[in-house]
Amino acid sequence: MRPILNDFTDVPLDLSDLLTLCKEYSRLGFNLQNQVEILIDCGVETAINQRLIARSSLPHIRAFLKTIEQNALFGDSSLQANELITAIDFYAHKNPIQATTAN
Repeated sequence: MRPILNDFTDVPLDLSDLLTLCKEYSRLGFNLQNQVEILIDCGVETAINQRLIARSSLPHIRAFLKTIEQNALFGDSSLQANELITAIDFYAHKNPIQATTAN
């Protein structure tokens, strides 16, 4: 059972951290926000293979997740962000983008 907080000073998360995260999420725009949710629900490979997210979105999503991962005060969310970043990196390594050459 979680302890009851006596006052708001017991919460270690700083308001500026939360505002930064909100700004980063807002910067993604609706389309990428939706893709973040899909990625969380389905996983990287499934989401891309089923064309639920665009591969070109992965760097933007990864950058947003990095904001979460770098702040340990986000608790389990930091760990989840790290896991998704690892999955994105693994997918990118396993499925490199083929360079096209013009003839």
